[in-house]
Amino acid sequence: MKFHARVPVRIDFLGGITDCPPFSDEHEGAVLNAGISRYIYATLELTNDKNICLTSKDFNSSVEALNVDALELDGNLDLMKVCLKRFTLDTGFKLTTYSDVPPGSGLGSSASLTIAILAVLKQALGQSITPHEMASLAFAVEREDLGTFGGSQDQFGAALGGINYLTFHGKDVGIQQLAGRFTTSSIAPSTIFELQKRLLLVYTGSSHVSSDILRDMQKSYYQPESETKEAMHKLKELADKGKAALFKGDLETFASLINENWYWHKKLHASCGSPELEELYKLATENGAISGKTCGAGGGGCIVFYCKDGERATLRKLLEKQYSQTANQPQYNILDFVFDYEGLQVWQT
Repeated sequence: MKFHARVPVRIDFLGGITDCPPFSDEHEGAVLNAGISRYIYATLELTNDKNICLTSKDFNSSVEALNVDALELDGNLDLMKVCLKRFTLDTGFKLTTYSDVPPGSGLGSSASLTIAILAVLKQALGQSITPHEMASLAFAVEREDLGTFGGSQDQFGAALGGINYLTFHGKDVGIQQLAGRFTTSSIAPSTIFELQKRLLLVYTGSSHVSSDILRDMQKSYYQPESETKEAMHKLKELADKGKAALFKGDLETFASLINENWYWHKKLHASCGSPELEELYKLATENGAISGKTCGAGGGGCIVFYCKDGERATLRKLLEKQYSQTANQPQYNILDFVFDYEGLQVWQT
């Protein structure tokens, strides 16, 4: 029998990073994000022997072992290993994962991967699976078992799908879904359609390690002359304003808030920006984009642009013609998507 899971990644529009400690411990963070139709997949196939095999198609890497206890955390597929150590399967199995997005994209793919793996394991054991529980469990696995640093907007955005306004204070997560299967207060469909029509998601070709950037911010947070704390307060305010703008259908204001978010995001730490990101931002805003920001911690990964009406196709064609000077291949990768309203999905074959 095979158990499958599909989990969307997310775009964080406004307020990203304020879900991270120490800010979220001392104050209330807020993030406006959305699940998108780019997915992380996991498949668990039970076998008749006791051996186990872990395979990541994205990293072209496999690990074989006699049992879960024999798995060592050595930098190779460690996320898969720590997930397995949370459960006990009495049979051999093959666990395979793959992704619709590049590693280090800034779209929360590690959180989506964790949820997908945990979901297939819980399926095989006949345990209940709810998005809220899976988000909390994935957060615990990444932070406690694997020791990575970060907040929890990725886990909740991925598990729930939809468009979400999330608040964070210590371990408490407040969820207000603005569109999706757990919707509490709905945005007008016309606003969602127009927003989706205007967005262009671009992978810069440069991955990042978000936990490293977040640790840089954490150190900067406590320095007397640092702008990090002020920037986080501003980012939190932008998430609040963005929610209000969406309810009003005021996408002109929403677009301007994305620009403000990028301005304050770069104030968090020098590693959040780069000359390459500024070059892409300048090119885009001169050719159809009204605003844009990096996704996740920044420093690379993806940028989401909000385009002028009818200009998304123009900008897309321009970026597709940009070639790397060091390799005969496109410099930027356009990631097409629509909003995902389902979040975590599981099934068996």
